[in-house]
Amino acid sequence: MAKRMYRLNKALREALAYLGSDYVTKVIDRELCLYRDLGNGRDIEVSGLRSETQRGSICNFICAWYTPDGNVYVRSDKHSDTKDSRHRPLRNLADLKRALDALVIEYG
Repeated sequence: MAKRMYRLNKALREALAYLGSDYVTKVIDRELCLYRDLGNGRDIEVSGLRSETQRGSICNFICAWYTPDGNVYVRSDKHSDTKDSRHRPLRNLADLKRALDALVIEYG
């Protein structure tokens, strides 16, 4: 089976530049995602990242993964267009950064 090549798109490049060196890209479930290792057994993943110039939410969802006892636990927040007010769409990189900073404080 041939190894699949993943291309860094405009949205990922913009997000990496905006968020800084704490964030990298990582292939998760066959998708190139934005990723941050918090260094304490907890990680953050941003899936379905889109450019600010595209319409709608800047990403599909954000996951915070952690393994305190060897089992995998996940908190997933869907941030695409939805009628659920608890998960309002993140419209730009500033919104995304605020959401990610809150997860870093909560899980870091």
